Amino acid sequence: EEMIYVPDDALGPVGDIPPFAVRVSGESMIGAGITDNSIVVVNPNGEVGQGDVALVTIGNEWTVKYIYTKADGSLELRPANPSYSPMFFNKEDLASGLVKIIGKVVWIIGKPKKEF
Repeated sequence: EEMIYVPDDALGPVGDIPPFAVRVSGESMIGAGITDNSIVVVNPNGEVGQGDVALVTIGNEWTVKYIYTKADGSLELRPANPSYSPMFFNKEDLASGLVKIIGKVVWIIGKPKKEF
């Protein structure tokens, strides 16, 4: 365990489930400044809006992506690296729990982003 300082104004609302940190593996979010081995702070109480970066579970896998909810209730998970494709899920995937938005990424700790 490590202590990570995050300014109060960056966290957003804090509820029953406290914010937590996750180490990221991979390059799919490099354009958002989230590089391989970055640490992201996730607030499960923060409202996730269109275009926000969030931690999402897909089955037993975890991923960090931009979130876009469609009018029909479907969900697009969009990477910040053109080498990766977006992922699309229908509203049934969300209703069944296959895909679940865990929380909003509110802070990033890692190497400076690279241009691509």
